[in-house]
Amino acid sequence: MEIHHPKVEKKNLKEYLLEGLMIFLAVTLGFLAENLREHFAERSKEHQYIASFIRNLKDDTADLRHVIESDRIQVKGLDSMLNLARQNMAIDSNRKSWHQVKNEIKNLNFSRTCPDKEVLNSCQGTLFPDLLALTPFHINALFSAHGGENQ
Repeated sequence: MEIHHPKVEKKNLKEYLLEGLMIFLAVTLGFLAENLREHFAERSKEHQYIASFIRNLKDDTADLRHVIESDRIQVKGLDSMLNLARQNMAIDSNRKSWHQVKNEIKNLNFSRTCPDKEVLNSCQGTLFPDLLALTPFHINALFSAHGGENQ
């Protein structure tokens, strides 16, 4: 069997340059297209990160509001205890007020001011244990020992 080879015309320099230019343009355009695709993918990730950051910031702000409210309540209770500590605990109404404020601090409703249940469980009932263990008579003894005035 006889094989016939097609006749290939000889290319001149102009055709080689044209083919080389076309290959160069194809590779360059492929490179540019890949860079453009990566740029769009990175922009998409950037938008996702920014949205996540904003969401986290809103959550943290809400948590911080709860913490500030809880601290405000605690400071108010401690302020009341300090004011009562300056009072004469021999008076029945002062002792009742002391125990009332002490129980309010002990039983603060952390569930509405503390959204994190793990933190809630660790705080509840253990807030200021040394201070809450004091009795009105301990307070009077402390103030008289340090030169404080009881009214």
